[in-house]
Amino acid sequence: MLNPPFTFPSIRQDTNRSTWTEETLGRAPYKPFLLLAVLDLMDAGRITENRIVPDEDLTDAFMLYWNAILPDRLRPSIHLPFFYLQTDGFWVLHPLSGKMLPATEPSSWKNVRERYAFASLDEAAFELLQNPLTRATARLELIRRCFVPALEKPLLELAKTQVSAFNYADKLLRETPAAYEKPVEKPVRDQAFRRVIVKVYDHRCALCGIRIISPDSRTVVDAAHIKDWAVSHDDSPTNGLALCKLCHWTFDSGLVGFDDDYRVIVARSITRDGNLPGHIQQFAHRPMILPERECYYPATENLAWHLQRFKL
Repeated sequence: MLNPPFTFPSIRQDTNRSTWTEETLGRAPYKPFLLLAVLDLMDAGRITENRIVPDEDLTDAFMLYWNAILPDRLRPSIHLPFFYLQTDGFWVLHPLSGKMLPATEPSSWKNVRERYAFASLDEAAFELLQNPLTRATARLELIRRCFVPALEKPLLELAKTQVSAFNYADKLLRETPAAYEKPVEKPVRDQAFRRVIVKVYDHRCALCGIRIISPDSRTVVDAAHIKDWAVSHDDSPTNGLALCKLCHWTFDSGLVGFDDDYRVIVARSITRDGNLPGHIQQFAHRPMILPERECYYPATENLAWHLQRFKL
């Protein structure tokens, strides 16, 4: 017997046309992006029970859509749809144990995590969405209802990339990652590698130690390959470093590296030609900020390759 079709009920959206463009039909896309993210997490096997946890996976899934469709436009405030979807009749908020259910809007994503254990869908809706074909139909209907036709294909491609990236990230996080076998699409690789490296370094720069996560869950660090992917075809955590913007540029420019003992080497050239390297020189001989698990430590052969490449 075929499952009955499912579509999300009508959702309330801000309709300030001076803020929202024709791409989103003049309406705020917060709720559609969050629902698309939930469907992606179901497809990736991240949501198997009727518990939508306000965790890093949900943040990453939401941000993929925001950054692709509305880059650098307003704040990607995921806390707003997580709270306000409860007004649409199929989304229920569940407070943390021992806490009352607040009536006021949360101030940030951090505030959401301080308040709520999870959200859940209407039970009948959740049961229907267990079927992959039903999810695909619900996704397509939601996209067609909330975005211009020109965005249908890009949004469907983003969903495909999202699920593939979650699966590839799982593969990379194994203690003994599988050897490189066949090309993985660059958008999938980039997203998965970033997710893995930021996770294993807990958002902390391996060189300077800075760790900042904004109220809307943006992180200060990038994911950097130690041995260039074009040379190594290696996205494993042992070929990656979490580095802030300045340290990333400094590392990629060969101005700093790490020895076999994970201590910082600073290039002598950094002080030439009137440069004022500021705090960079202070890192010389300091230990790298390493991941918590040793299996994710940078491979010394990769660090040696970087030193040799730049003659450090």
